[in-house]
Amino acid sequence: MDKIYSIRNLKYNIYQLLLVGFMMLLATQTLGLVCYNLLPNVKPILLDNAGADAKQISLILATLPNAISFVLCPLISTISDKTRTRIGRRMPYLIFSAPVLALLTVMIF
Repeated sequence: MDKIYSIRNLKYNIYQLLLVGFMMLLATQTLGLVCYNLLPNVKPILLDNAGADAKQISLILATLPNAISFVLCPLISTISDKTRTRIGRRMPYLIFSAPVLALLTVMIF
């Protein structure tokens, strides 16, 4: 029988543990690629071509994302912490977000 790894009420066998790690790695790498490599280089050019001035570009690229993050991060963290499912607290979010982010990244190229 497989060894069960547990912490509090979460229990994983080795295959589930590897799946969680892989999904977290996939989501992190995809999000990092999009957020830190593609978007910062492309968005200012697209906004400039659309006729936005420097103030509008800085508002769109810096102020609005930080304001949204200020509101949504604590909300999503609280919801995620309170989630209790058969497959764990984080896995439902990883199962849906990682493939979508990977697909969107492939679509960008």
